Amino acid sequence: MSSTLTERIALSILDREGVAAIWTLCVAAAEAHRTGHPGAAAAIQEIAETAEAAWLATAEGLKGRWADAARPEPSHEDQAPL
Repeated sequence: MSSTLTERIALSILDREGVAAIWTLCVAAAEAHRTGHPGAAAAIQEIAETAEAAWLATAEGLKGRWADAARPEPSHEDQAPL
């Protein structure tokens, strides 16, 4: 599977900085736009959106596993008598 440069950057940042990096990237994009750097702002925002999509995909994939792990094993009291 081939990934784009944006995906590799986004995943690297997400791996190194965690989910908080998504917000930091959005703030950096806004600052770049505010200071007259629309190209940089667009690139940073694209990285932020790619990181968010990757994080959401991972969270969605784990949701079922978390639910399975949190489900308690049935106890003997929960079973109907024979």
